[in-house]
Amino acid sequence: MNAVTKCDEIEFYGIGLKLVGMSEFKTGQMFVRGGTEIRALDNAAAPEGVGKIALKEEAGKITAIFDGSSLSVDEQVYSIMLADAIGDPLTFYYTFNTLVEVG
Repeated sequence: MNAVTKCDEIEFYGIGLKLVGMSEFKTGQMFVRGGTEIRALDNAAAPEGVGKIALKEEAGKITAIFDGSSLSVDEQVYSIMLADAIGDPLTFYYTFNTLVEVG
């Protein structure tokens, strides 16, 4: 993968990328290169203790409700990624807008 992003146009932390030298100072561009190898593992298994998950949509928010889960808020990272009708991920500020409630 090769990508170029305009850090000057990234709200909130774009200027920080420039200040720490991650993007070119004059143009604000950051060049990114990467790759990955995706393969199935012979001993792969679903995580244990997830329980059942139900999704609910209301008032402009998505809620994942875990039932019978033994996962701990202190030991796990919870997240939801939303996709559009053709499967492309939707760009939201997931970190700021994700809330985990226990109870």
